[in-house]
Amino acid sequence: MSAKILIDFMNMVFINFNIAKSIAIEEKRKKGENPIFEKKDIPLFYHTLLKKFNYYFTTYGNLYICMEGYNSLDWRRSIFPDYKRNRDKSKGEDEYRILKETFPVVEQLMTLYPTKILKIDAAEADDIIYTLSEKYNPTDTITIISTDNDLSQILNKFENVKLYNPIKMKYIDKHPNILLEKAIIGDKSDNIPGLSRIGQKTFEKMLIDKSFFRERMSNGNKEIVETFLKIIDLSKIPISIKQEILDKDENTEYNVFNPDELEVFFFNNKLKDLLGSWGRIKNDILLSLKENKWKWK
Repeated sequence: MSAKILIDFMNMVFINFNIAKSIAIEEKRKKGENPIFEKKDIPLFYHTLLKKFNYYFTTYGNLYICMEGYNSLDWRRSIFPDYKRNRDKSKGEDEYRILKETFPVVEQLMTLYPTKILKIDAAEADDIIYTLSEKYNPTDTITIISTDNDLSQILNKFENVKLYNPIKMKYIDKHPNILLEKAIIGDKSDNIPGLSRIGQKTFEKMLIDKSFFRERMSNGNKEIVETFLKIIDLSKIPISIKQEILDKDENTEYNVFNPDELEVFFFNNKLKDLLGSWGRIKNDILLSLKENKWKWK
């Protein structure tokens, strides 16, 4: 039984951008400078992101990089037009525009590592991660690296899957009612409102008391919940999109590790810490690839 490591790529990008932003702002406060993240601070973001990825490559060897495709929100918005609309405003802010300029750079950097990159039009990274988990679960062990709790639903469907939260630095436990909870209570991060006047305590009572559950699901609420489940439940990915993901996986090879070009990038962006440790890190990655030393626990 082999291991597959699936990285929720944009999740990792935003995590490390926020880390870099916090560091930059704190340093500027200490110096009495304007505490904002600027374009000149981007090398700090590259440092935090690549330091984390270097750790993953030395630990696991090959990685799957699961990216958001073009028009990735469209099929869910065709069901619920307000899906993730709450994020539109932040995309007009200066910080996001600065970060967005790095997207082509970091995507290109991933091709220099031992990665299999999957980016499919109309598919979110979650769609790719679910489809791969379903495909490989019978024969392989799968570790998903992401802070997105939506992915914990996969743990309820497949036995050989684990979800690792890189911020909490721990594996996430199963949450058997996560789909119903998000559909009924709502999910602010995805702009899903849930049902009116139902919070956590009411939801927990609904799970215990079946007659109370039926009562709260009356007057059109059942239909609302079913609509939300269509976009929350990853098993409901359109068949055509799922097939494109499977085809792309079959036809995509792992990239060949290119340490020389990565070293040039470190040098050009004055990433001194990464450059100084690169000899050791490079050898550790090569060793990990050669021995496939990591075992799923």
